[in-house]
Amino acid sequence: MYDVIIIGAGPAGSRTAELLAKAGKQVLVIEEHTAIGEPVQCTGLISARLMQIHPDLPKNVIQNKIKTAQFFAPNGAHFSLSVRSPTLVVDRQKLDQWLADKARKAGATVKLGTKFQSFKIGPENILVTTNKGNFLTDILIGADGPLSNVRKQAGIQARYHQQIFSQKTITGKFGDTADLCFGGAYFNWFVPISKTKARSGGPSKEVTFKGDSGGVMRYGLLKSAQKDDVYLVGDAALQVKPFSCGGVVYGQIGAKCLAKAIIEGDDYNALWKAKLERPIRRGLIFCKFYGLPNWAKNLLFKIIITTQLYKKLENLDMDFY
Repeated sequence: MYDVIIIGAGPAGSRTAELLAKAGKQVLVIEEHTAIGEPVQCTGLISARLMQIHPDLPKNVIQNKIKTAQFFAPNGAHFSLSVRSPTLVVDRQKLDQWLADKARKAGATVKLGTKFQSFKIGPENILVTTNKGNFLTDILIGADGPLSNVRKQAGIQARYHQQIFSQKTITGKFGDTADLCFGGAYFNWFVPISKTKARSGGPSKEVTFKGDSGGVMRYGLLKSAQKDDVYLVGDAALQVKPFSCGGVVYGQIGAKCLAKAIIEGDDYNALWKAKLERPIRRGLIFCKFYGLPNWAKNLLFKIIITTQLYKKLENLDMDFY
């Protein structure tokens, strides 16, 4: 019998487990893969806010620091922005493993190679069924990603936008500048992850190569990330930046809100929305840019470049926070 069972050992699930275990909760994390952080589906580009959340972030997790971003219009016109704080390029596998290790050290149990199948709410507890047997818990948390099975089974309604991404890793000599190209329905990217490697990718319907990693991302704003004693956090709760579909920072914020709600009996939806509703709404407004025809995107870029408006854009927060 556990106080809390968390489905998914990604960043949001592991962070929630760590915080709850530190508060004395008996926590079980169920992860379907046999290794934490596999398969890697993320480019690893994360704002420096990650280091504010985790001042103890190991140096070996950081692969590169991006100091400049180039933005390209469909016609090739472009401008550059120097970021206020270098954006981190992290090794997602190492990051996920480090967060899971922190959860273990705090007292949480992590079961790998264990696939969540279903749950049933009883009068006194929740029965969680997996391919490795059944477990009982007072609280169930779905941290099982954008295609969350927990969300689906709980009947939590989610209106969202969906993007399918594909990327490949290339070798060469690279620096600290990332490129973002806005010629399609979303954007394509080129991100150096080290001096000798970079990742190039974009929406799968817009790229001609077969990527070596990628996946489905969903973004939007949930009305509620809770139903009875079942909660959602991270990508499962659509706690994702609409502009880039990055979910690590928002997921860490959501995890802290969820842990506080469970430990102190607070309203989880009120907590996470106080932190994330506004930036998510800002991101959704910004995403309207993607739906513009290319001539309008070209015109907007021309205005930004000729008026040097891009200099003011350097003050924008990439998390919309």
